[in-house]
Amino acid sequence: ALVRLLDKENPEKCISPFYFMNTIRGTSQYIKMSKLVFRDVFITLKSYQDVEISVNLDLDDLDNADMMQLITQTLYENRAIANRLTFEIIEEHEIKDYGRVMFYLQQLKAFGSKVAIDDFGSGYASYSYLIRLDIDILKIDGSLIRELHTAPERAKEVLKSIQKLATVFQYE
Repeated sequence: ALVRLLDKENPEKCISPFYFMNTIRGTSQYIKMSKLVFRDVFITLKSYQDVEISVNLDLDDLDNADMMQLITQTLYENRAIANRLTFEIIEEHEIKDYGRVMFYLQQLKAFGSKVAIDDFGSGYASYSYLIRLDIDILKIDGSLIRELHTAPERAKEVLKSIQKLATVFQYE
């Protein structure tokens, strides 16, 4: 599920989150937007029985009591379809309390939803996440793939190590 804004002056033009996400992050508008996206995701899951959806969750979403109440209540009320939802954990800042984050992730997984680490290998998404978090899916950051063009041998070795860990930990 990707968030886009429509330009009021040109409704056919979509505005990428690159242009607005950092501006609203940490505000009430961010949580309001996250709640709208989450509600729309479940409307789509109910409407299309063969669809699986991934939705981004920031650490700020996990730390917001209203947001987590909405998520867990919606998952509880829709247990039969919660297994078609993957939460992609994105981070704009470092995880300081892994125990708290794991508690939140366990709540999401309790209903059959999956948890993915998005953009692994960039920013704060590092190997410590693999040690400390119980995840299901590992999504490699595109910058590592692009390195195949500039430093192919080194990039191949890094990607092989990630692939080996993904196999051992049985990530999708």
